[in-house]
Amino acid sequence: MSLFIPYSRATILIPSGPTSDPERYHLFIVINDPVPHSGEGKVLLVSVSTVKTQSYYDQTCLLSVGSHEFIKRDSFVDYGKARIETVQKLMDGVSQGKLIPKQPMDDEPFQRVCAGLFSSPHTKKKIRQFLGKLTG
Repeated sequence: MSLFIPYSRATILIPSGPTSDPERYHLFIVINDPVPHSGEGKVLLVSVSTVKTQSYYDQTCLLSVGSHEFIKRDSFVDYGKARIETVQKLMDGVSQGKLIPKQPMDDEPFQRVCAGLFSSPHTKKKIRQFLGKLTG
């Protein structure tokens, strides 16, 4: 059993493949320390995906190989898949072995990831509203 406490810069692998590929994970980055929201501690997560040159991708924040231990190919932050999760759901997922904690993200790429939340055209309205409460 693993212990995971979501905080700013923490990273976690979340299953994201189809049922035929349950071993496919995407790296998610925790943007904020837990904040009370609707009666529970919540954090904002952004997803990292591999750049596929034949497909459209958000170029707001590109992460090169080595930006994080899990990033083995040029990648981008998929702001359209940003989501708000409860701290308890993430901690339960880790303790059940469904989610895999990884090393925290270094400060420089993390700052670029955060800045992109405000400038990406793909950041959803509810995510912007949550960010507004964080930056007050």
